Amino acid sequence: LNTRAKQYVLCQQSLIFKSFSFFSINFFKFGLFRILFRLFIKSNDVVLVQNAQMERYINQYFGDQITVKILDLRSPSFGWPKFFREGRCRLGHHENGIKLIYPAAFVPHKNHHLLSTIKSELEANVLVTVKKNVIAEHSSISCIGQVSREMIFEFYENVDGLLFLSSNESLGMPILEAIKCNLPIVCPYAEYTKELSAENCFFFDLDHPDTLEKALAELRDKLLSGWWPNWNFDNQFSNPRYFPIDVILLD
Repeated sequence: LNTRAKQYVLCQQSLIFKSFSFFSINFFKFGLFRILFRLFIKSNDVVLVQNAQMERYINQYFGDQITVKILDLRSPSFGWPKFFREGRCRLGHHENGIKLIYPAAFVPHKNHHLLSTIKSELEANVLVTVKKNVIAEHSSISCIGQVSREMIFEFYENVDGLLFLSSNESLGMPILEAIKCNLPIVCPYAEYTKELSAENCFFFDLDHPDTLEKALAELRDKLLSGWWPNWNFDNQFSNPRYFPIDVILLD
């Protein structure tokens, strides 16, 4: 805002700092956003972000002119689930197959098109939170439509893991939810996932879509061997630079 008062500004839109083609409408849209951001942020303001990647983006853009703080998202008030998965759930899918969920809006950087690379031999069923009329028909995809945050935890209780295809995130709430629920995660190796444990994550390369299938096959084989992850949510995000929201607001 254009104000003289001290501001605490939550910066959640990571696309502000993405490079777009000059011929893309997003080049002008997010370019204007950056200009306004720089114009209205003052030296005594505090920019709040949700991970180290966004902290780097802000520091690169503003230098040391402003204060950046990373929010600590472990607060019980965040509405986390009360269950902690300790193994597979066999409901509704084949013994040798895997069942995953990809909760994401149907927007370009969420990369739903990568779902078409999943071959039927994997026996992977992916639940996606979009309508059938916006995604191509595919034997491995089940469109469940939009769900509430309460409902998503019901799905987390009955799948073999989280699939997350996004190329750019300021947070990636489903990833935090999967960690809290103790689920395996298949995701790209990107700026927003670099801090995640490679023992519990199955990474793929966004520039080489065939690696997604390899990551899914690796997850399936480990699950069939009896493996299950063991996330420690507190340790995963135990960074002294992370600030509880109530401490920030009392600053």
